[in-house]
Amino acid sequence: MSQPARIWQQFAEADMAAAETLMHEGHRAHALVLLQQAIEKMLKALIVESGEQPPKIHSLIRLADLADMALTDVQRRLLHELSNLYVLLRYPEGYVEAAGGIDEATAEEYVSASREVMAWLREQLV
Repeated sequence: MSQPARIWQQFAEADMAAAETLMHEGHRAHALVLLQQAIEKMLKALIVESGEQPPKIHSLIRLADLADMALTDVQRRLLHELSNLYVLLRYPEGYVEAAGGIDEATAEEYVSASREVMAWLREQLV
């Protein structure tokens, strides 16, 4: 793996670890933002590893397409939902709307699904 891809991966892994820590501390909304960021950075690692420069965008679907990832329907839905939550949770009105509708069980499902996607992306990177 190239050094630039390794750096993106390290940032992704750090975001994933921070998301899990925040979940355990009860900060669901912030954890969801970092889940999106972890997957975004892992996708950018894959793009860099393919020899391309990753664009400065946050759409996980678009990044997965650029990385030539063959997503399942379940993965595509997760990436779409995390991208939408990322936008909502960055602004006060969206934060209140989105955070209020995400209970602990739902947030845990996002964490679990994100772990699976991260593991799959990690396999693609090696």
